[in-house]
Amino acid sequence: MLNIGGETGKNNSGYNLLQLIVGSEGTLAVITEVTLKLIPKVRFDTSFIMPFTDTESCMKAAMRIRKEHMEPAVLEYIDTDIVEYAGKVTGNPYFPVDVDGDRVGASLLITLEGNSEENMDSKMEALAELSEELECLDVLVVDSPTLKRDMWAAHDAFHISVEAAAKSSDELNMTVPAKALPEFVGFLKGTGISKGLGVYIYAHVGDGGLHAYFVSDEARDIFAPLMVGVAQAAYAKCAELGGNVSSEHGIGYAKREYLKASLGETGYALMGRIKAAFDPNGILNPGKVV
Repeated sequence: MLNIGGETGKNNSGYNLLQLIVGSEGTLAVITEVTLKLIPKVRFDTSFIMPFTDTESCMKAAMRIRKEHMEPAVLEYIDTDIVEYAGKVTGNPYFPVDVDGDRVGASLLITLEGNSEENMDSKMEALAELSEELECLDVLVVDSPTLKRDMWAAHDAFHISVEAAAKSSDELNMTVPAKALPEFVGFLKGTGISKGLGVYIYAHVGDGGLHAYFVSDEARDIFAPLMVGVAQAAYAKCAELGGNVSSEHGIGYAKREYLKASLGETGYALMGRIKAAFDPNGILNPGKVV
């Protein structure tokens, strides 16, 4: 039995075993008891949708918002292609596809939070002033319970729609430095389209995490080898840009080889020795990660 963590606010006593165990995907230990800290829910929140003509101006605006220290709880890049694809499945795209006859290339979804009306008003005023400089086509305010529910339902439909409508599909989840997102989005689109695949993307600009869906009307046996080539190119580009092969979904079985290539022989071997120290009999999630 090993107890890690605790109630102290700071702990620099030895290695950070807490983060090691939490991030191990069940390959190092069995967690039998967990104590969590509850964080009070913020009292106020308002979301905004800012449509732009293209990816570059959308990402440029996101970088500017990050620099202004508004501390958005949500800062997402949403490609209009995925909005249209999901909208055809659900019948309600929700996020704008065109504004006054201008095609929307991508939109920013921004959520600001505060614990007082004064704090929220200050953040909203700052965003309103900044929006005049950002070259957005419009600013849509999502502030009522109904609007918030409909917006997040449309957002959740991105993944569900791809699975429901595509004959063959796969998702790549990676992270790159936020400043590299425009280049990476362009690379993924170009790579997928060159293989005859549809490419649908949204990304968490705050941390650089990205979800890219690749779809085809071909059968799985035709799609799968195409997707192998796309994945290899995508993970190589991710490494080139200083990114990581997984943002949210972990490594499991599917990304072991890509993780190995990303870490290099020395780093991957070190992870193997850590695994052997914690699990000498190899019984905890065998074959995953390392």
